[in-house]
Order: sequence, then C-alpha cells, then structure tokens
Amino acid sequence: MNRFWQAGVMVVGGVVIGLAFGTPPLPTTAPATTPATTATAPDLTLKTTNPNLPKTVYTEVYLRENGQVVKGHLLEFTADELVVHNGKESQRLLWKNLTGSSAFTLRSRLIDKTNPQEWLALGKFGWDMNAKEQATGALNRAVALDASLRPTVQEVLKSEAGVLIKPPAPTPVTPVADVNPIKDTTKKNTKPGKEGKPGELFPELR
Repeated sequence: MNRFWQAGVMVVGGVVIGLAFGTPPLPTTAPATTPATTATAPDLTLKTTNPNLPKTVYTEVYLRENGQVVKGHLLEFTADELVVHNGKESQRLLWKNLTGSSAFTLRSRLIDKTNPQEWLALGKFGWDMNAKEQATGALNRAVALDASLRPTVQEVLKSEAGVLIKPPAPTPVTPVADVNPIKDTTKKNTKPGKEGKPGELFPELR
C-alpha cells in the first residue's frame, strides 16, 4: 500500500483523507439577548368628578415668584392646589403661587360655562389674584346669566384686589414681662440728716 503525508493530507490507496491538527474551535453561540422593557406610560387622565370636563387637559402656567413656566398635563386640582405632570414627574403647585393671568386662564377651562355661580366664583378668584380685567369679565358674565347676582358682584368689585397674593402682615411683638426683676439692693438711709442726694447710691458713707 502506497502511503505518504503531504501538507496535512494523507493519501491511502489513492483516496485523499484530510487531517485536522490541534484543538477544534469551540462552537459559537449567539449571545443571550435581554428583552427590552417598555416603560409604563403615566396616566395623564384628569381626576375629576365633573363629567363635562375633557379627559386630559394640557396647560402652561407661570410661577409668580420668578416667571418660570410649568408645562404639562393637569392631573388633579382643588380650590387651593393643582398637580401638573411635566413629562418626567408630577409637580404639586399652589394656585396663589401662580401669576394671576395664567391661574385664571386655567381655571376658566375647568368651570361649567352655563353655571352663573361658577362664573361668579371664577371672577372672585381672579379678583383675589389681582387679575382684575379678566375677573371683571367673568363677573359680568355671571350677571348676564343671573341678574340676581349683581349685588354680590358689586361687593366683589368694591373689595380689595389681590388679597390672595398679598404678603402677610407682620406679627406684632408683645412685650414679655420680666419674670426676674432686678432687686433694689441699695441701702436705705435711716439716719436723720443723711438723706441721699440725686446720683448718690450710699449716702451713709459721707
């Protein structure tokens, strides 16, 4: 049998047999993939018991202190505060900390436009926030819907505007009584002819 080696190939009886030397490579496997997690979208539905309001309310309000704008969806509100989701987080704000104009504009979107009492309340709020022009329009609308509200509206217009944003009056300082008064340790002159003179503490030493 004619047999010889050539470049890693062995020929046996005219048949070429390939030879493999060394450690065979490890089988390659595709890396395990982690399924992408989908972030849960926040619920931007307005929480309200009023069925006439829209499901979502997008708004822009401005802070009275520095003029910073807060943009986002209104999530909930009360007479004193509101919650706005800005796309990343929820911010709880006080109505009185907003500019009068932006606070009035947003609240005007949250009332029943056919209810004169709500127009009256909106006008009173705007007046107290010093948004006098917008407030006057709301108060006039209340009277247009219900003329019996005219005396109440006139009382609002006669009242001081901006009371909600008025700085609180300083607290008066009440003097505190001295619980440990200084005792008079000056020796009294009991000797005749030794009366004390003004500015003299110890007349008996004369």
